[in-house]
Amino acid sequence: MHFTLLRRWLAAATVSRVYDAYRTRPLRVELWRLSRAMVIVALSITALGFVAKEQDVSRLFVVLYFAIALALLLANRVAVRLVARGARRRGLNTRRFLVVGSGTAAEAVLDHLSAHPEWGFQLTGFVLDDDAGPQPVPGPVLGRLSELGAVLTSHVV
Repeated sequence: MHFTLLRRWLAAATVSRVYDAYRTRPLRVELWRLSRAMVIVALSITALGFVAKEQDVSRLFVVLYFAIALALLLANRVAVRLVARGARRRGLNTRRFLVVGSGTAAEAVLDHLSAHPEWGFQLTGFVLDDDAGPQPVPGPVLGRLSELGAVLTSHVV
């Protein structure tokens, strides 16, 4: 029974994309996918019990089992998300990025990522176009586009 439940959970979690990265996604997306996977598992186990004419386990037990399991999983995800976002706001568990180019599009990317410190992205710097003249950018200039390989080698991005 445990292996059947585990196989069904893995299949439902894969289909529902439960284990995707959620750094930049809203919490409701993560909780919805988790709930959908749990409902799929609950329905498939219930259907399997019906087809097998399993009467040793009461329906109330099955409903309570999956309801409590779902509540605990949701609470766990919320707690992990809160701890991770708090750590990212303090500069821990971060990812570094660089912006290639300059101008309004580059500044828009920087503004968008800077507006969400809970995502944990930190600017490493800018890589400017080869033919661009000296332009003021709101961060360090690490090099030119032709030097991108060297920039990526010398800076952790």
